Amino acid sequence: MHRALDSQSSYYAYLAKRNKLSLLVRSFFVKDLARHFSGSVLDVGCGIGEFLGLYDGKSVGLDLNPYLVKHCAGQGGTCCLGLAQGLPFQSDSFDGVLASNVLEHLDDVEAVVADIVRVLKAGGVLVVTVPMDAGFRHDPTHVRMLRKADLQALARAWRLEVKRIYAYPFCMGWLGKCLYFCELRAVFVKK
Repeated sequence: MHRALDSQSSYYAYLAKRNKLSLLVRSFFVKDLARHFSGSVLDVGCGIGEFLGLYDGKSVGLDLNPYLVKHCAGQGGTCCLGLAQGLPFQSDSFDGVLASNVLEHLDDVEAVVADIVRVLKAGGVLVVTVPMDAGFRHDPTHVRMLRKADLQALARAWRLEVKRIYAYPFCMGWLGKCLYFCELRAVFVKK
């Protein structure tokens, strides 16, 4: 357990100490995500709360890292400690759910998506982001590479309507294979 807390502390320090240019660039990534939502949104794996700070509506963060939860609370955000599987919320609680750079860290993606769909209201929006090739290789904690076909399969399995799947900020071609910050983004609607 001590080793896990030390790792969580190191990850918090990494996120909290990014320079202003990095945070500015990241704000463009987050603003693109926020435009898909209205109403109450759950940010699963909220990190230091970038989405919570930029989203105009009601938002709740959830993270497994106690240092990140404490940071978000200190910034005035609503955040709780918890896992992506076994979400501590009632069914049909949120108008939207964001899972940005979360699913690639998990062994049982299907179970997590099932629980996310459970807390999402009918007609609610789920936005998922996952790294492309270079980003996947960039982080040794990534365990499962998800591609467009995988995201489409998740949508079919959980009866989600695919509104859009797109690369951000660049097309998928060779840039997605070379630049670690390129993401694949999927926007789903719960039927």
